[in-house]
Amino acid sequence: MSKVVKLSISELENVIKSLKSRLGTEEIYLLGLSRVTRTYVPTMESAVQPDMSKNALSLQLAMTEYDASLLRFVELRRKYVELLKTQVHNLSELKERHDNKKKLFKSMFTIHNTAYIDCAKTIPKLYTRYLNKCTEYKNQAQAMQDEYNAPEQASAMTRGVSAESRLSSESTTDTETINSVLNQDIPTHRKAITGFISQMRSQMTNAPVLGDAIKQNMRIARLKKEIAEADFEYRQGILRLERLRKAQVQNMEDVKKAVEVLLMEKSDLIKQAIVTLTNEEQEMFLREIHNIQTGIGVMQKVDSHHVVEQFQSDYKRLEFAPPKAVYYHNFHTGVCKDILFGSNLTKYAEEHNNEVPWIVSHCIEKVETMKGIEKEGIYRVSGRQMTIEQLKGEFEKSEKFVINDPKYDVFSIASVLKIYLRELECPIFHLNMQERIEHSKIVDVNERKERLRRKLDECTAVERKTLNAVIKHLSRVEECSQMNKMTMSNLSVIFTPAIFHDHNQAENVNEWFSDGVLGDLIMYREYLLDDINTESTPLSTIL
Repeated sequence: MSKVVKLSISELENVIKSLKSRLGTEEIYLLGLSRVTRTYVPTMESAVQPDMSKNALSLQLAMTEYDASLLRFVELRRKYVELLKTQVHNLSELKERHDNKKKLFKSMFTIHNTAYIDCAKTIPKLYTRYLNKCTEYKNQAQAMQDEYNAPEQASAMTRGVSAESRLSSESTTDTETINSVLNQDIPTHRKAITGFISQMRSQMTNAPVLGDAIKQNMRIARLKKEIAEADFEYRQGILRLERLRKAQVQNMEDVKKAVEVLLMEKSDLIKQAIVTLTNEEQEMFLREIHNIQTGIGVMQKVDSHHVVEQFQSDYKRLEFAPPKAVYYHNFHTGVCKDILFGSNLTKYAEEHNNEVPWIVSHCIEKVETMKGIEKEGIYRVSGRQMTIEQLKGEFEKSEKFVINDPKYDVFSIASVLKIYLRELECPIFHLNMQERIEHSKIVDVNERKERLRRKLDECTAVERKTLNAVIKHLSRVEECSQMNKMTMSNLSVIFTPAIFHDHNQAENVNEWFSDGVLGDLIMYREYLLDDINTESTPLSTIL
């Protein structure tokens, strides 16, 4: 790529040198010179590929024809000289722009390559740390389970021995009681003291075991937290590396397109300059019309599209090999091709060409077809944690995962939908708590609706359509509130953190009840979302 740009600039320099030489010669001619000599020195290296050389030679041939016609133009006027100066100035400005572009391309390559390499070096460390924490947790949990089972077995054996001891003790006690009556010299209180001491020793022996269990539970809890932190850092590292990889690929594609523009711009401007000068000569020298037409015919063969086609052919031959995609490896579910939870909604729409995420539309469809909206406590009652994690893993392993397994109950599917919305990088509706409180204080319904309408106009298309799908579903849930007990206030409590990302609501007393935005979205959904202006804040402007 750099060689092509360098070659293009070199060709432009030769053209500028040629025109400057012609300009100097014409100025000297005005002083009395009768002969003009002009030299066009090509800088094409013999090592250049034939396709590139063929294109360069066509331009050289055009310049050679122009030089041949120069010898026949001995009477030129100052107007032609001024026109020549203008063309040289334009080409010089173009060369300066091309030089700046060349430096910019080099800088962009360096920045993207360095960022990608530096990030790639951190991935093995993050994965090793995550893997070690998971392994340590697994081993610690197994050890704790083994320690828990051992005392139970020992206790069972002890209880059996104790039962036999008591039977023996009772029999012995009865015998000793009879003997004590017959023999008053044996002290009976000594046996009672011995039993009390044995009980104390047993309690003292069991006390450290209880303390060890507490320490082990604390260690397990700490390991869980460390696993979550290591997993988050590893996931974020993979996301960063993937973004850098795509940025690197996109940068190469952008540079390729920019080089195509440079080549076309160079060819067009050279063609324009030469054709303009030749046409001017044609007007001034009617006697040389045949020669001028021949020169124009050659100049017209310089096709900028042909230059780009030759460049594209050479680019395919030297195709850029982008780095392979690096996928997130989850300890439990394996390779995940799509990191959906914690991702960016706008980037999702760009990569998957789908403005409503599949996980949202599919979970809504399954909740409704499984008659989940009629289940009491839907969205309020969480599913089984293990089932939720398995379902999350399946969606990340394949973004178009279809829920067919009956083990995925409707409460787990509803929980996955809430978690996905809550863990998005940005909320699907940007309206902070203070704005929602102010909105809720407005008494006039029409004013509230228009205020929400203006805020929704600021959202991107993917945010609006995703929000519309969620709100439409919640309105159907609210219609079945007699069966599912999910009233408007209950839905607001459950979905406000998921839609607006207000995770600290519990710290503000009574603010849950003063927020009526979600209720207005559900109640006036058709007005607010169905006919919303889809041209405002288009996705293309965000991307």
